[in-house]
Amino acid sequence: MGLLNLSLKKLMQADPVVEVYYDEKGDLIIACGGEEHLRRCIVDITEDFESKEEIVVSDPIITFKETIITKYRFRARHEKNLVKK
Repeated sequence: MGLLNLSLKKLMQADPVVEVYYDEKGDLIIACGGEEHLRRCIVDITEDFESKEEIVVSDPIITFKETIITKYRFRARHEKNLVKK
């Protein structure tokens, strides 16, 4: 097993949020909890990865996912206090 694979395995064991996989082009993808989390993962890998090979890191691709589950209807508990003037 190569040093990079060993470093990635250690990273995934230490941080269960991190996912590592290869995309269709063969690029190694490290998916984690955000841009700062990714920076920390890269630092951990490069400190642990003691090879003389260069690690090329591209700009992060950040996806935002939001979901609306149900409509929420606001109902005031003290409606008479809101209407009084």
